Amino acid sequence: MYQEQYQQHINDFFRLYEQFLLVDSIISILSDGRDRDIVVRFLLYFTDIVNKKESKILNHKEEVKKILKGYIVQNDLTKNRCYSFHSSNYYISVISQRINNDLNSSFKAFLKASELYEMHRQKLTQQEIISVYRRNALDYYLTAFGVETQDEFKVFLVSYTASKQVNGVRLLKQSLMEFNNAISHLYSAWKKKSIDTNMERAQHHLNRGALDFYKSIIKELSMLNKINTSNLDELKNLRCLEYSSIGEERHKGTVKPLSLYDEYYKFCLETINN
Repeated sequence: MYQEQYQQHINDFFRLYEQFLLVDSIISILSDGRDRDIVVRFLLYFTDIVNKKESKILNHKEEVKKILKGYIVQNDLTKNRCYSFHSSNYYISVISQRINNDLNSSFKAFLKASELYEMHRQKLTQQEIISVYRRNALDYYLTAFGVETQDEFKVFLVSYTASKQVNGVRLLKQSLMEFNNAISHLYSAWKKKSIDTNMERAQHHLNRGALDFYKSIIKELSMLNKINTSNLDELKNLRCLEYSSIGEERHKGTVKPLSLYDEYYKFCLETINN
């Protein structure tokens, strides 16, 4: 019984994502650009489908639909039938089954990394978060626009919101975009386009998103001088393992699948708690 419900949830999800792609094709190139909040909504929606949290799925579905309708009205797209809500029906159980099986470990690795990133950010003070933003932004800003803007930019940065938070969840922009890229490939598979290739690419994007979370934790702690020099050899070994397995999702020999992500998790957790 639930399998049929699960398939219907997957179908409803991709119908709304199809609508999002059409709307996003316009708003992403306008002055305000893409609103990442709706991608977060899709992430929460997809998470609850995978975790079978029936009580929350309908709420996410209605919230996403409400946001999309708002975009259509706000950007005067109501007269274009291309942006009207329609009912595509690519109801194919094979996709929902493969999401449940093939993608399960990669998506859980992504969520596990995101939860650790949230834990890491919660442990930082507001001043530490501002220091991280200052370091990241100044490196880019001064390179792009010149040293003479340093003082002006510092004044702006101090007043900047210390941490982007949506629905109580702190998320990394590049990891969120990796999730969006993964869903884009799943959407193509849902529409029966190169199913095997798109399923594999979706998995790769989720894996990269997980690594982005871990690397950001390490980089931010390093900026704040919170990484013990005695742990550097372990970090070097992790990076060596990562680079030796580029292009491979399953490592050779006795190393278990996704072990790289487990090792990154262990290293980051120990570093956070030190």
